[in-house]
Amino acid sequence: MSCASALVLLLAWSSCQEPREAEPAPAAIPLTLNAARPARGVFRAEGDELFLATGDRYDCVAWLGWIDAERYAVTVELTHEDGLLGAGLVFGALAATGPIPDLLDGPTPRFGEMLRFDGPGEALHGAFARGQFEAVGRITLPMPLARGTRVALTVEVDALARRYDVRVDDRVVARALPLRSANGLLGVQGSLGRVRFHALRAQGHGGARRLVWPDAFAPCAAGFVARSADGSALLLPRDGAAPRPWPATDPVAWSTATELAGARIVGGVVELADGRRFRGRELGPFDAVALARDLDGTLLVLDQTGARVVAVPASGDDAPESLRFPTADSVQFEPPRAAFALDAEGRFVGASDAQGRIGPLAASTRHVLHAAPGTRSWPNDARFVAIPFTSPPPVGTLRVRRLSIVVGIFGAVADDATELAALPALRPEDTARIEQELRDCAAWYFHHSGYRLWLDLHFVRRDAPVTTAALSATGEPNGTPPRALLEALAADAKLPLAGIAGFCVVMDAKARGAEDRPWRRTGGGGGLTLGAHGSGYGISWFAVPPSPGMVGWLACHELHHQLDALFEISGLPEYPFNHFAPSLRNVAFFGEHWDGNAWILRSWPAHRWDALRFGDDVLVADADRDGLPDGDARLPFDEDRFGSDPRRADSDGDGLDDRAEARSGAWLRESGFETQLAPVRMPNPRRADSDGDGRFDAQDEFPLLPFEPTLHEDHRVELGRIEDPQLSAEVSLAWVDGALELHTQSQDAAALDVQVMLDDGADGWFDGRDNLRIRSRGDSARVVEVFDASSRTEWPRSAPERARGVAVSARLEPGRHVLRIPFPRVDGAARRFGLAIAYRGRLAEPGDSRWYTLFAPHTLVPFALDAARR
Repeated sequence: MSCASALVLLLAWSSCQEPREAEPAPAAIPLTLNAARPARGVFRAEGDELFLATGDRYDCVAWLGWIDAERYAVTVELTHEDGLLGAGLVFGALAATGPIPDLLDGPTPRFGEMLRFDGPGEALHGAFARGQFEAVGRITLPMPLARGTRVALTVEVDALARRYDVRVDDRVVARALPLRSANGLLGVQGSLGRVRFHALRAQGHGGARRLVWPDAFAPCAAGFVARSADGSALLLPRDGAAPRPWPATDPVAWSTATELAGARIVGGVVELADGRRFRGRELGPFDAVALARDLDGTLLVLDQTGARVVAVPASGDDAPESLRFPTADSVQFEPPRAAFALDAEGRFVGASDAQGRIGPLAASTRHVLHAAPGTRSWPNDARFVAIPFTSPPPVGTLRVRRLSIVVGIFGAVADDATELAALPALRPEDTARIEQELRDCAAWYFHHSGYRLWLDLHFVRRDAPVTTAALSATGEPNGTPPRALLEALAADAKLPLAGIAGFCVVMDAKARGAEDRPWRRTGGGGGLTLGAHGSGYGISWFAVPPSPGMVGWLACHELHHQLDALFEISGLPEYPFNHFAPSLRNVAFFGEHWDGNAWILRSWPAHRWDALRFGDDVLVADADRDGLPDGDARLPFDEDRFGSDPRRADSDGDGLDDRAEARSGAWLRESGFETQLAPVRMPNPRRADSDGDGRFDAQDEFPLLPFEPTLHEDHRVELGRIEDPQLSAEVSLAWVDGALELHTQSQDAAALDVQVMLDDGADGWFDGRDNLRIRSRGDSARVVEVFDASSRTEWPRSAPERARGVAVSARLEPGRHVLRIPFPRVDGAARRFGLAIAYRGRLAEPGDSRWYTLFAPHTLVPFALDAARR
């Protein structure tokens, strides 16, 4: 069947659905506060009320019971008596088998919805995922909350439309929030303080019986029998008919397998035999719990969060959807499937032909492509996947998305108002360094977004002494900057507030212990970055740390929070969160901080940068159509600065076009924690073999590594020669007698601090349980950290108790330092690992905590062991 034919059938299917019968009046759902089952925090019942007191925990929950309805409304009346104004509701949560889970020590619900207040003027909504709250949006309240005042919070859930509305004291404060989990456990929640829950009311429409949080299934001729966590079972018919109860008298062979014919489930994701993965990308929240074979041999997976059975495509779905533009005026979905396109006003533009193409399209025009589902599921979901995009710009131009960011630099800040008169001003060289680190950060975003995202920074300097409290809307140090201040910064930058995507408030805060003591920078991490919800712009703020590079580090992290929020408001909440953890499924093979943030930018589909509703499009010249701007001094980077030929897409003829060649670099030398040692390896658009290893860049998997990252037994790999004013050394790696040996040959070998980060399994620093940080000096060596990121329910954590179990050692030879790490080969399987190497010692000035890296900062180089001798 052609794509067009499939499209006609799907459109006909959706147009022939019978209208739904009138709904009965809602009925009360029997839930009460005094039946609460506390899971985390100190709850106690007081008559018909429920009281919570907690001094050190967020997201304390007490479960109230189960809701299974097509539409329902829940209202809780509460009073914040002290502490954070942060109480709310958790609903639609997974019910584990057995007793209600303990969120602190036991198994946790894998998923649910959560809504809670966040201070006097806002509420947060998002996912309650694996015991952690991930907020995806903010709601501005029409009237501020106050401690000691009773307030009613209501959620109105429409499970069929997959959305919910929010009311506060009978005033609608949010409509049509995305709903990922409708039915399941209901709970009340509180954070850091005392809150009293006075009353609870719930009512809804029961509707037809549905599958809720399934835990086992079995294919049969009629369809798929699935068992819910409460023990009931439903048949999901193959013909798309409504699910119906399955009699307990008809036994089936339940499948709960997590491994089947080479496929396996790891952390709720299906890993196929060839290494590809199926994440259910188009299905919303997805949590694989069991595998089975259909009657025709198709691999099936039971999705617990979505309450459905899904056919797993043989190719998986590692790569998100992709749009190609085969001609200047057409679009094609990859892989091809039935689709149609509408313009920004909702008018029909065209349907896909047999090749999956749609056209003609007007240049630089916003559209929405609606593609048929890429996988079959039961119960059937024939709704199309909506993908906003913008058609290609005129030939010879490149479209860049510009986000204007105002950076306010406050050069004289102190916590203590009595110190303001004596506070030293920010030196010009310090101002220049802060601004340069921020410009480098913006250029780094430009590189890793594929030259699609331009953070256009506008600097405003304020030298008048000011306290940290004066820069906070609440008058407390390190709080949200007041709107009046942001408006003033916008005016100084000569930008209208409506045209600003974000603010970054940078405070050079200083303190001293006494009048005769020197001033020192207090530094510190970023504030709780606020997305643009309710304000129209993002806000980040932090104090300047004393270490070089840390302003850029903080800006990279905090500005990414803003970008995440801008995508969520633009209808793309799936943009990855940059606090990395397996529980959030935002991990891959990458190193720390900068490398993880680069992975987010690089893995985001190129066409989705056009879906941002913020900023403006800038057209720049791109004569050779290689995706790299020709020469434009406004931008952070272009072909002139790269040294490539703007008239040739592949300047050196090595098979990589200039854009791909430029993106092969990390574009980071100073990271705040690490600085790359010379020589800094960068892509070279005028050299077909950038690293000089004898292979053209297009045929070289690692075009900037002058070695092959494969270790053979008793064979040494030369990693590089360091020729830096501060260090001359030759570094090599060998695999000898079941151990890795790192050799550093240098006259300074005895005085060097050596650091190795070893990622066993090459799954990334934020995944797996064997991520080792090893340090050595002279003939001593020890594991200083085991970073455990194996949990699917907890944040990655340092596990120092396990460090003592790794017997690393070191020895000094004439002019050589040797670090030895036990690393036996696993019989019958290739062993891979990621590696980072850094030095300190005489390289660093006193008080300088930076490490000097052999490779690009924060990156891991993937190595493999090969038992064959050379």
